[in-house]
Amino acid sequence: MRVKALWSWFSPGFFSVTNNKSRLDIEAAGQPSLEISTLSRDGMQAVTDGDWKAITEAGLREITGQAASKL
Repeated sequence: MRVKALWSWFSPGFFSVTNNKSRLDIEAAGQPSLEISTLSRDGMQAVTDGDWKAITEAGLREITGQAASKL
């Protein structure tokens, strides 16, 4: 498996938005390669340290769900 991108960030503004984006390539011998691309977003008024953890965990759940559905 190759992790090509895994980012968590926030976009400040009137309502802050936390984001998580990922792109992974999964390769196994004798199997076609799979590409997983995700984007998770959540809006809030203030971003705290716990929000970074929450959006990253939401992104990881999205990766797991997409991988499970493609396998």
